[in-house]
Amino acid sequence: GAADSTRMLVYARAAAPQTGDAIVRSVREQLRAADPNLPVTFVKSFRAHHEGSAQVWILRAAAKMFLTLGLAGTFVAVIGLYGVRSYLVSRRTREFGVRMAIGASPADVLRLVVRESLAITVVGFFGVAFMIAYLSEKLASARQELARRQKALARLQHLYANVIASMSSGLLTTDSRQRVTFLNPPGGEMLGLDPATATGKNLAELDLPFPCDWESIRTRARGRQPYRAETDFERAGTMRVLGYSLRVLEGPEGDEGTLILFQDLTDVKRLEQDVRTKEKLAAVGRL
Repeated sequence: GAADSTRMLVYARAAAPQTGDAIVRSVREQLRAADPNLPVTFVKSFRAHHEGSAQVWILRAAAKMFLTLGLAGTFVAVIGLYGVRSYLVSRRTREFGVRMAIGASPADVLRLVVRESLAITVVGFFGVAFMIAYLSEKLASARQELARRQKALARLQHLYANVIASMSSGLLTTDSRQRVTFLNPPGGEMLGLDPATATGKNLAELDLPFPCDWESIRTRARGRQPYRAETDFERAGTMRVLGYSLRVLEGPEGDEGTLILFQDLTDVKRLEQDVRTKEKLAAVGRL
């Protein structure tokens, strides 16, 4: 059969300061206590997740590449400098002979060659030092950018967790086979379901009051505006009114799922009915 693509991502944040390994062990223990048969994979700390991301790898690879190019440039510069000096000295053999003929000693000729070579060496040294300083500045800038992005990503993760935790509406997501991938606690309370138990099950299997035909959902919810509707459902022997909106949810691998936002409108409908009744009574009173 086809491979099971159901996935659920859990973001856990420790109430007290802990190491990444301690948080990972605690998460594994809690999940194992909730359901021993639940397969748990890819559990690691946020820092480890970030260190293994493609963005960090690209920045580090760029830093290593700059370092390698700097060392290679230094080596080539040294070889080139030696070759240039050897060529220039060989071209001045006749000049050195004339100098020695008119009284210059071999030490004088040697000092002349060394002095000129040192001048070129100093210029090359400062050039290489400037190149290394430039590459070091680029590496420091890359590290600062990486730290800034780490902080921004941490703030985004924290904001995401707070938004999900503070939502009063129900939030439910499914994969392309209409299997539940996420259900927030307020939504589970409205539907009378345990989010952990509902995850991985089909909408039709859970007998939820939402459309279960994927083609119908895709046709309704593919536009810019979400598809909105209301439906009646029974919970604990009481009829409730549920308002919901559907949107097509595109996954990271190109697959399509469903995003469902819903709210219990029973009290709102009751108030509307009371208002209409009072308006009718007021009209009768005026007559």
